[in-house]
Amino acid sequence: MWAILTACLALPLVALGAEVTTKQVGMADTTSVREPWYLATLAKGELWAQGPGLIIEHSHRTAGWLVGMAAIVLAVGMWFGARGTGLRLAGSLGLLLVIAQGLLGIFRVRLNAWIGPEMAMVHGLFAQIVFATLVGIAVVTSRSWRRVAPTVASVGVRRLAAFLAAATYLQIVFGALVRHQHSPHAQRAHALFAFAVVVGVVWLVKEVWQESEDGSVRRAAGILVGLVVIQVGLGVESWLRRFGAGAPVETLPPNLLSDLVRSAHFLVGALLFSTTVAMNLLVYRPRVVTSSDAVVAVTPAAGPDYARVGGVL
Repeated sequence: MWAILTACLALPLVALGAEVTTKQVGMADTTSVREPWYLATLAKGELWAQGPGLIIEHSHRTAGWLVGMAAIVLAVGMWFGARGTGLRLAGSLGLLLVIAQGLLGIFRVRLNAWIGPEMAMVHGLFAQIVFATLVGIAVVTSRSWRRVAPTVASVGVRRLAAFLAAATYLQIVFGALVRHQHSPHAQRAHALFAFAVVVGVVWLVKEVWQESEDGSVRRAAGILVGLVVIQVGLGVESWLRRFGAGAPVETLPPNLLSDLVRSAHFLVGALLFSTTVAMNLLVYRPRVVTSSDAVVAVTPAAGPDYARVGGVL
């Protein structure tokens, strides 16, 4: 339950981070580390005099503090309460990635004058990995994960799920290059790779519904379909609003609706990638062999004491 809460807390963090980049307010405060309640210490007039950028940026930082504390509780709870070394290490991995992401955020502000805004792109791309990891931890600690999988996914489905996750993240990389650097090559690649992701989702969902009886896998497939439909719509709208005006993007005036569409496109992309990661975990989930699945074979010469149960002596 705490893993789900941590992933849910990370969702507004990702959304606020998207808004920081969309509105280009990452340097609204040049001090890299502030206390979480910093906004409450400012006078009302002083707060609004600096514009909404400071509020968005520090709301993002406050959300980061909350996710960090939740990740600490999650890692400690899994280390002492989870069964199996793998789950314990998963909680620790989630905490380490959250810490690394926080440090990237600090360095993004401190090193802005030296490195420039490129650090913001790295910060955003790594956020996708962190969020997907937290979602993955929520999946492997859920009740449905501990249920017996009715079928084992075929090699083809597993490879297709792995390809889709890789293609989705590569699409996010191209999108980041468009978002941060307005690269014309990345614009072409981002548009073309969208077709690969859509085809991959359709193909994977078709294969899953044909051969899998696992309700968790089918639900993940349904979520993938819904997200990719929304993402394509947001992508087209973002593209037209940003590049369809026939003017350099740097000269376009701020527009609240356009900013929200672009940030939503980033957020749904994060949800889409994390769902592909969850799908990979589900199709690679080992099938638990129960007593009803065991095959009992008795060697006549050896007698019943040497019965082979489930293939193990």
